[in-house]
Amino acid sequence: MKKILVSLLLVSIFLIQPVGKVRASEEEHDHAEEGPEKISPTVGSGKAVTEASREKGIKLSEKALQVLGIQVRPIMGNSPFQIPAAALVYFQDEIGVYRFRGGFFTLIPVKILKKTESDITLMSGELRPGDGIAQKGVGFLRVAELEAFGGAEEGHGH
Repeated sequence: MKKILVSLLLVSIFLIQPVGKVRASEEEHDHAEEGPEKISPTVGSGKAVTEASREKGIKLSEKALQVLGIQVRPIMGNSPFQIPAAALVYFQDEIGVYRFRGGFFTLIPVKILKKTESDITLMSGELRPGDGIAQKGVGFLRVAELEAFGGAEEGHGH
């Protein structure tokens, strides 16, 4: 458990730090830059999360994908879909997966039809052939998403 917490802390630091720069203090960033969607100043060119949109999701840099070990599996056929159990994300009172479409990861709710120790059979109207599902690194994607949009609450994560 301690090893997991240390890993999450290190990933959080990586996601916050611009690539090749030291992050300015919290007081120095400009809140006006966040726009109407309240996107974190930790999103942008040269950072782990390069783009964020509530509609599209988050886009990670190639370096972030490698460092975080994110692996995407393409969706084949039509619903219901079978995926690895490790791809599930538990959030609020829901269960979802990170859909990969057009370079963006979006957390979408799913309905589980069957569950074994290693696989899940699920349905979702938001998945279609050609989409991908993140099957490894989903915890890191969740941290990146929360950081990009300012945490779990409205507004900032600070």
